[in-house]
Amino acid sequence: MTAILRVSADELYEKCVKGKLAAMQREAKRFYSGAKGQPWKNIISMGDAQYERLACQELAWLSPPDTDDDKVRIKTFVVPGRTYIAVEDVYMLDASLASLRWGH
Repeated sequence: MTAILRVSADELYEKCVKGKLAAMQREAKRFYSGAKGQPWKNIISMGDAQYERLACQELAWLSPPDTDDDKVRIKTFVVPGRTYIAVEDVYMLDASLASLRWGH
């Protein structure tokens, strides 16, 4: 028997934002780690979902504090794409997040 995934639209949206934020944080840290002491300055995000835009905004809010008055500047582009999230995508997101938590 196949289990049925039951989550509200809000829960699914929040899960997508958190998953995308985790990926963006990992990539931003990797990118900016090349120059020690280099503050985060510019982040560009292109995606086909509004949750990616929200995740990028969250990334800017959670970025490491800068020593001067410069703030992280973001540009987000939401490009046309699919407008649904398949259940398989949610399972893959869960597996990816679990592997990040456990270091696999």
